[in-house]
Amino acid sequence: MNRFRSTEKIFRNLLQYNNNYYKLTLSNIDKTHSQKSLNSIINEIHLNKSTSFIENHKRYYVSRKASPGWGSINEKAKKEYEQQQAHEDEEYLKDYYKEQQQQQQQQQQKFHSSNSNNNNYQRNIPIPVPVKIQGGTFNKVMSVCFLGAFVASIYFLFFDKSGQQGGGSGILSLLGSKNYKLVVQRPKETFNDVVGAEEAKSELQDLVDFLRNPQKYFDRNIVIPKGILLVGPPGTGKTLLAKALAGEANVPFITINGSEFEEVFIGLGAKRVRELFETARKIAPCIVFIDEIDSVGGARSKRVNYHPSDALNQLLVELDGFKGREGVMVIAATNFQDSLDEALVRSGRFDRKIQVSLPDLISRKRIIELYLKNKKFSRDINTTIIAQSTPGFSGADLFNLVNWAAIESTKNNGMEISMENLEQAKENIIMGKERSSLLLNEETRKICAYHEAGHALVALMTEGAKGVHKATIMPRGDALGLVSLLQKDEFFQTKKQYLAEMDVAMGGRAAEELIFGSEMITQGASSDIQKATQIARNMVLKLGMSDAVGKIYIDSEKKLSSKQRENIDSEIKNILDSSYNRATQLLQKYSKEHRLIAEALLEYETLSADEILQIIANKKLKGKKNRDELIREREESKKNRELDLLKGKSQDLQNRLNNMNNNPEYLKIKQEQEKLQNLNLKNQFQKQQQQQQQQQQQQQQQQQVDLSKSNIQNNPFDNSKKKTIDTDYKII
Repeated sequence: MNRFRSTEKIFRNLLQYNNNYYKLTLSNIDKTHSQKSLNSIINEIHLNKSTSFIENHKRYYVSRKASPGWGSINEKAKKEYEQQQAHEDEEYLKDYYKEQQQQQQQQQQKFHSSNSNNNNYQRNIPIPVPVKIQGGTFNKVMSVCFLGAFVASIYFLFFDKSGQQGGGSGILSLLGSKNYKLVVQRPKETFNDVVGAEEAKSELQDLVDFLRNPQKYFDRNIVIPKGILLVGPPGTGKTLLAKALAGEANVPFITINGSEFEEVFIGLGAKRVRELFETARKIAPCIVFIDEIDSVGGARSKRVNYHPSDALNQLLVELDGFKGREGVMVIAATNFQDSLDEALVRSGRFDRKIQVSLPDLISRKRIIELYLKNKKFSRDINTTIIAQSTPGFSGADLFNLVNWAAIESTKNNGMEISMENLEQAKENIIMGKERSSLLLNEETRKICAYHEAGHALVALMTEGAKGVHKATIMPRGDALGLVSLLQKDEFFQTKKQYLAEMDVAMGGRAAEELIFGSEMITQGASSDIQKATQIARNMVLKLGMSDAVGKIYIDSEKKLSSKQRENIDSEIKNILDSSYNRATQLLQKYSKEHRLIAEALLEYETLSADEILQIIANKKLKGKKNRDELIREREESKKNRELDLLKGKSQDLQNRLNNMNNNPEYLKIKQEQEKLQNLNLKNQFQKQQQQQQQQQQQQQQQQQVDLSKSNIQNNPFDNSKKKTIDTDYKII
């Protein structure tokens, strides 16, 4: 209401001292604040007006606006308002408005028929009355607070307490403390807990003595590496190696992820880097481990000022700031060494680069045995076979394999992990979990069987191809069927092996076309064709294995001319066509074997490499369960799982009841409930007795009535008794 108080005062003075009719027009007004006061003014106007008054007097229009400022740009109106603000007394206003009324009457007499006047207003269009909208106290306070907060946030965002740019405190200190906390620990792991990565352990072993006895090296002026970069695929144990180094040296271990340095606010990442190294210097000697350093240490762009580089710049400053006697060792891990900034990996910062590779055959065997050590497992487990069939598995993958096998064993109520559990877990990881609930029709199963038989036969009959591990038409993952090939620990791959891999990929489509015709081929070979095309493209563009294109490496086809692209596409097509023709000829040559494998897949659904070889040799598979037996077994297994689930729920309910019976509060409540039940039973018994008594009384009364009736009938001459009875009982 404060914003309209001055306006209301002007209106009331005009009503009291001016004999003109004013029409109020409201536009864009906050009615919750102004409607009440303005309505009271409008009511007074309407009470004083009359028809003759309206016809004989010109009308003054007062316009109002909600935003602060003048409602009219007329200079005279503005001057009137300023005079009213300067002189608040009623007498002055009375004389002032009388004088204004006389001036207006004189102007009307002078310009009674003119369309122009000194004020540039047309005839019968009045001079606007000034209305100035002023904000209330609350709006003024909020405006000042908002302006102050905006200025303060800008200052603290870019400047610290000392006035230096970079964000050392202020608002950054508040934002930086959220969801960010340095964790300092003393790991218990040692190099004995690390299986495999023998070369990496050997290199890190040299640094243990430095962390234990740094002064010995300082006295001889020996410069110890400031930073160590662990490079390798995910899951190979880079973090475990860093913890083992700290555990061997018995020094504090600070770990942080590189992504924690990335923030929206400029300067916050650099502030966290400073805090990290300030903490490390206080507890030295220690190890600072930065995982996924490529998140913060990626190559900086030359064209744009990308603000996460502030954290990288601060990291470079901290690495250069080591005086060599602080006892802080920085270890970083990355999967993408090539993406790191050159300034970060130069000598003097990260001096040593240690490669942590995937485990080889012997290392995989030892890792599997390590994870089985704390679990119950069957004596028939052959870890060598599992290790041979898991090339390319990292340490994390092998842990997942053993853990999955333990879950399967427990789910089937097994007492220990069996070889079958490990094989099933391995297949689930490599090929995906079985989708036994997905039922395929016979036509789809037949197409899928011949497709997978084509892959398996070409893999067996092609020189240089990888061996077959297992073939199945049981849906797994996104595939309706697949053939798993044996992977080997190979460091080189020849042209013959690349061509053989392409032939195996083309075997599925070639089998479909041979058996069902070109009109019945399916989209099931799309991933196979994609794989073969990628191999052919790499052979032509990057491996120099094409005679037509030559021994050349092409990293991008954008730099090539249209003719060169046509030549490359033509060569890739020729390689693919040749591969498809070889696969087709092979299937035609061994059509009988192809049919036997497909029929066996339809009957047994899954075949191992040994079983496929037996089928090709026309040998029967002894003890192999056919599809019908497998379906019955799955149904029984499903029922057993449902029963186990029900038993588990029943046992859980029983345990809960037992726990409740042992609870004193529950026992007390139970006793009270029993008392209430006994009381209810007692009340019911009493009610039943009362009802029985009432029934007995009614029966006695009825018997008396019946007896009286019989007496009357036996003595009909006794008039006195008859009258009494008639009067009392009204017997008709």
